[in-house]
Amino acid sequence: MRLLFVLIFVSLNVFADIIPMEWQKAHHSFVSLGADKVEYPFIHIKNPGKTPVLLLHGIGGNAHNWMVLGSDLSKLGYDVWAFSWLQDPSRNVDQSWQTVKEIVDYVFSQTGQKIFLAGHSLGGIVSKIYLFGVREQSNGFVVSENAKEHGQKHIRGFVSIASPNGVKTKGTNLFIPLFERLPERKPFLSKDLSEVIRNDQLAIDLLWVKSYEFTSAITRLPFYRQFMKFGFNMDYHPVGDYNIGKFSRYGVGGVPTPVTDQVAAVNGQLTTQDGSLSYVDVFFNQRTSVPLAYVAGEIDVLALGEFVSSEAKEQNSPVLVLPNAGHIDPIIGKMEKETLLFMLNFFKNN
Repeated sequence: MRLLFVLIFVSLNVFADIIPMEWQKAHHSFVSLGADKVEYPFIHIKNPGKTPVLLLHGIGGNAHNWMVLGSDLSKLGYDVWAFSWLQDPSRNVDQSWQTVKEIVDYVFSQTGQKIFLAGHSLGGIVSKIYLFGVREQSNGFVVSENAKEHGQKHIRGFVSIASPNGVKTKGTNLFIPLFERLPERKPFLSKDLSEVIRNDQLAIDLLWVKSYEFTSAITRLPFYRQFMKFGFNMDYHPVGDYNIGKFSRYGVGGVPTPVTDQVAAVNGQLTTQDGSLSYVDVFFNQRTSVPLAYVAGEIDVLALGEFVSSEAKEQNSPVLVLPNAGHIDPIIGKMEKETLLFMLNFFKNN
């Protein structure tokens, strides 16, 4: 009987290692920001005095999307911050630059250093809105040169990962109804990983991850593999990595109604909600002194590699297109290492 308990204890602890130890041991906390004191969950893997890297997730995600990439950056000596930034119930896409600014101000106040910023998907869009100085005035939206100064003073470089730029394929519109219906709160059966870690329940809770991974085996069948390919190319997510299970259990989050309302109002176009300014024009034709870099999946219909490459070319910036990678693959799975190496080279040169 004693041997049985030992085996169970050892197996649970080995199982817990599927969440990187750096992420488990990180500081999982909250901070209230802005005039309305909105509470933002964040994960901080501390490397005092080292260069800070701030990571912002995409629509429907949360800070735990970065558990592998963030942990790898930490192991290589960076001070890593990942925020669940879609928390303000009053802000739409156009207004979320304020959230980015408030988070940047907080990290800068804590570290005293200029920050490398990376945004995945919508996190990349709102980061570019912030960096390119898009602001609302009485007669509509404009690009403000003065507004660009905040990013220039606080951001050392920006990496846009799988971030749509408004150049679309027919496939993009298939997913607009999905985005319009994203829940305001995290879906049933998902779990706050930070809470699980704080309560020392990880080893047991990861049994849910194993269950999700087993039930998601159908996604490896030919028909479903093809359907999933825009987001997850299953060639990069073997069952033993538990990527689908981890993402399903810990990687999803709620989306404020104003964000989904804007998606519906502009019918999937990448413009301000009132239609007065095209973000396509901004991302291709505006300039910032903050160094930029781009990562995209070759088959990601939301941010197709060739279209992200065209944006990078206009910005005279480096770009990495990952072969046969979908929307999530650059930050989760086998392709994450390619993204990491690209980011490290960009950081080194800036």
